[in-house]
Amino acid sequence: MALRTRVKVSGVSNLHNGRYCAGMGVEMMGIPVDPVHPQYVNPEDFQEIMGWLSGIQAVGEISSEETPDLSGFQLDYIEISQEAQLASVASSDTPIIYKVPVEQFDNIQGLRTHLSLYHTQVAFFILDFGAQQNFDQAAIAQLCQQFRIFLAYRFDLQNLNPILDTVNPEGIVLQSSEEIKVGYNNFDELADLLESIELED
Repeated sequence: MALRTRVKVSGVSNLHNGRYCAGMGVEMMGIPVDPVHPQYVNPEDFQEIMGWLSGIQAVGEISSEETPDLSGFQLDYIEISQEAQLASVASSDTPIIYKVPVEQFDNIQGLRTHLSLYHTQVAFFILDFGAQQNFDQAAIAQLCQQFRIFLAYRFDLQNLNPILDTVNPEGIVLQSSEEIKVGYNNFDELADLLESIELED
């Protein structure tokens, strides 16, 4: 399955979700590797999940201010959300993804200045819009021309493709489905979004 843009699915914590993402053409799978995260995946479970998968990259998601011990994980990327963590993970050979909360900035120029400071240190940025209902698509499109940016937004079937048409980001971030019980997930929302950006053969 080929998709019209690069996709990272965040919060994957079990094999069922991982296999689904791999089968749907998702490029990157975000796995919580921070022990403080409620869905933390330990190194043993990480190895078990990745041992069943191929063709998908593992992103270690760090949610706290302290950088955990990642020696037990074979990661393709490390994702951080704290500016101060850049120094602590910079010595790693693993490429860095920097998740930036847009709400921290009063205007686009402030956001642009922040991205300019770190763009040479990261593989790409994730602009996290949190609960925002709308954003200045023209302004973000200009940022996407200057920097490698994935968008984390409240995507739905009505706004996803129009945003891709207007903003043209490097990729998007979608949220993994929650496991209802062991081995069973409701993939309806994620499936609808991925199918809406599927390229026809």
